[in-house]
Amino acid sequence: MPTCVYCLNEKPVAEFNREHVVPQAFGVFSHNLVLSHCVCAGCNSYFSGTVDIYLARKSSEGLERYTWGLKSFGEVDKFYYGDVIVRVDAPGSAYNGALVRKVPSGILGETVIDLLPQIGFRIKGSETYLQLTEEQFTRGLWRNDPTIDLQSMRIFAPTDDSEQRLNALLAREGLDYPEQGRIGEPTGDEFAVQHISRVTDMLRRGVAKIAFNYFIAVNGPEAGLMKPFDAIRRFARRGVEPVWPLVRLVRGSRLGIVNDKGEVPVAHYVTIEPDRDRTVLLAHVSLFNWTTYQVLLTSEPPAEFREMKRGHFFNLADKTCRPLAVRPRG
Repeated sequence: MPTCVYCLNEKPVAEFNREHVVPQAFGVFSHNLVLSHCVCAGCNSYFSGTVDIYLARKSSEGLERYTWGLKSFGEVDKFYYGDVIVRVDAPGSAYNGALVRKVPSGILGETVIDLLPQIGFRIKGSETYLQLTEEQFTRGLWRNDPTIDLQSMRIFAPTDDSEQRLNALLAREGLDYPEQGRIGEPTGDEFAVQHISRVTDMLRRGVAKIAFNYFIAVNGPEAGLMKPFDAIRRFARRGVEPVWPLVRLVRGSRLGIVNDKGEVPVAHYVTIEPDRDRTVLLAHVSLFNWTTYQVLLTSEPPAEFREMKRGHFFNLADKTCRPLAVRPRG
């Protein structure tokens, strides 16, 4: 009977599902990398309801799915902005610092912004505001914040209904409606935005799973069952991490592919290679080439993997999955 590479339990073949290296929420590709008889239905179901859905609906990479047409605009309201903050970066404008959400414009790869209903408190001694969505305001974290001026507020309300809701929230807390009234949706203006996201443990576990799945896809399930990979296995499946971080952000892209404008194509990629000293085995994972995550697959690579250099490129333009030549790290 096959053994699940995550829970390490032997089970009948019928209790195993197909598992994609890159979750299908991030695209369907020809010649895709799929694990068969490697991940049991129980582990697959667990991942689908936790780390996979987090990547799809709560991460910056998940938000890019709407930009690039992997999810329809009609479903954008399912995205949760709790760990992703998009704010206007327009010093001197009344909208500077306002919280917005990115919405597909109808042109692939382009977005527009929608103003979120929100209440702002001025930070004492500055022109900066702490902006809070309705949910954040209701949670009340601002009440004991000594840095904000409760007498100096502003509200952004794109609709009459949202203005009434914000006014009711303020009245419930005994706060006066701001004298300048409501600041509504901007019309015809173009703004730069800051995109801020939290690198949470759930996001890191999702990235770790992609990296470990890729290692298994190119080396086979027996390699994934080896003891040196217990740490990455436990972290992805159970959230148990050693004292050192297994997943971290790194600067720059591992892709050396550019077009005639010097631009890197919008794509996902996964690579595996040793570090410079050939002492550990590293993976690099990027979705939409948005952010690059370095994953420590093992600090004790078996001899047959110490010189391993593999990579695959998931091209969103033609929906293909292709092998990469991995260059030495500079």
